[in-house]
Amino acid sequence: MQCPRCSKWFDSIAALTAHAESQGVRCVLRETNGYRQFLDQLTAGILDTTERHDDGTEKYSVPAEARNTFGTMQGDWVGEQLRKQDEMGWGSWEEDAEAGKKPKPSEWW
Repeated sequence: MQCPRCSKWFDSIAALTAHAESQGVRCVLRETNGYRQFLDQLTAGILDTTERHDDGTEKYSVPAEARNTFGTMQGDWVGEQLRKQDEMGWGSWEEDAEAGKKPKPSEWW
């Protein structure tokens, strides 16, 4: 992947993201008008930046459209997964520990 500002090549998305967020002197991608578009494309619309913190760094947020599409940790998907586990008879570790099937976390060490 290549930085659209300084044209430097990176081996991973994580490296490119770190480069874009850094406060380097050579590349100021995050200071450009195209940073929001870059971030949108990099994260497939999951992250956005519309504001700045008091120290001048970007303030990241999850747009409502992404929350509606992908949900949240408190969303329907998690509830559905928990219902499936209950249907399959998978108990929680507390239930298993009480039934003597698995040790409690305090007994792990």
